[in-house]
Amino acid sequence: LAVILRDSYQDGQYVPATCEIAQRIRQAGFTMKGVKVWYGTGSRMRPYGYPNVYVPNIIHQNILIFRREPARTR
Repeated sequence: LAVILRDSYQDGQYVPATCEIAQRIRQAGFTMKGVKVWYGTGSRMRPYGYPNVYVPNIIHQNILIFRREPARTR
């Protein structure tokens, strides 16, 4: 299972959707095998928070890799 997700800002707060969704998928019985980062080279950089605070741009997406492990026999 591969899931492409992007974190976001909502109401001035960073929302780590990737972490929350990964936890739900693990609870559904999948094993997380890794993360790949897809860097959006076409994304525009924006001066969020300038000149008062630093707010990082979100110019990438996370690709979460999961596997449903086969049932173990005894």
